Amino acid sequence: MKKLLFVPYTVSNGGGSERIFRLLVNGLDVQKYDIDVQEFIDFNKSNEKFNSNIHFLPPILDTKRDSAFKIKLIERLVLFFPFLFRKKRKKYDVEIAFNYQIPTCLLDYSSHTVCWNHGTIEELRKSRIRFNVQKKSFSKCDKIVSIADMTTKSIIDLYPEIKDKIVCIPNGFDFEEIYQKSLIQTSNSIEPKSVLFCGRFDQNKNPLRMINIFNKVLKFVPDSHLYFAGNGDLESQMLSLINSLGIKENVHILGRLNNPYPVMRQVKAICVCSDSEGFPTVICEGMALSKPFISTNVGGAMELSNNGNLGYVVDSDEQFQEALIKIFEDDTKYKIMTEQTRDFIEQYSLYNQIEKVEKLIDSLC
Repeated sequence: MKKLLFVPYTVSNGGGSERIFRLLVNGLDVQKYDIDVQEFIDFNKSNEKFNSNIHFLPPILDTKRDSAFKIKLIERLVLFFPFLFRKKRKKYDVEIAFNYQIPTCLLDYSSHTVCWNHGTIEELRKSRIRFNVQKKSFSKCDKIVSIADMTTKSIIDLYPEIKDKIVCIPNGFDFEEIYQKSLIQTSNSIEPKSVLFCGRFDQNKNPLRMINIFNKVLKFVPDSHLYFAGNGDLESQMLSLINSLGIKENVHILGRLNNPYPVMRQVKAICVCSDSEGFPTVICEGMALSKPFISTNVGGAMELSNNGNLGYVVDSDEQFQEALIKIFEDDTKYKIMTEQTRDFIEQYSLYNQIEKVEKLIDSLC
């Protein structure tokens, strides 16, 4: 049996990549792999359920135990003195960093190693230190996993010398689980002409931008509604903006939902307003329920749109506004989109992902 160690930044903050991680490790063959997981930081928020064969090592940091100052200090120490955090670790056949930067620093490169990238990495251009830290990790590892074309391009643009190490493995989804969870009764009453923003309320996800765009749409489609599922630091600013615009009857904040799929099943489309994404989980989940999407041009969005046939990928607020109006008003185009999304998204099944990941691991040892 092969011994595997996964090193994610976290699996306990309730994000889409964390759901992907849970599906992946739970889906690996229990007869072939003995799996350990070591989070860098435990946020104590997620309710993801892992199989009994997945063993969690103590996290390096814990938000219940460690101060914000200590967390920042340890993050810096990991970048400069990573060997301090690998002491007394048992030997693994393969170690997998489930994101770039800090997780890659924690790998023991005397083992077979994989650096997994969930999104584009062009922001490393802004810091020579972080650029060089990542260059060192990429140069030492055996394989680099990219989850989308934009991710691959961003890696090659920064580090062309390691392009032969890159393997593209898109995220995988359990579509039957999503469908079954969508049938569960919900207390949330959803209006017919509505769209959903599902994610953290932070600067990258841009919920404030979403509200401003939707406010303009209301002038053309006054009976439309926008729902937010999530929470985060910007929530109070969102509420203030909604009140100041006088649109609280049309914009609804539902809070963080453990099961967002019953709401997702009832809306017309999914909205993504992010500055950056690796491969938007919420878009794939929506497509599993036959929902098209409107998204900024982030990683994976263009691929998932199937050349604009299944979703709108936009570059400006004006284009976002126009796409929303089409979702609400163009019934013919909307019907075509909904009929095609479910078949298209099947290529991103969990089965396909697991098959590719096991093939990669077995090629290393």
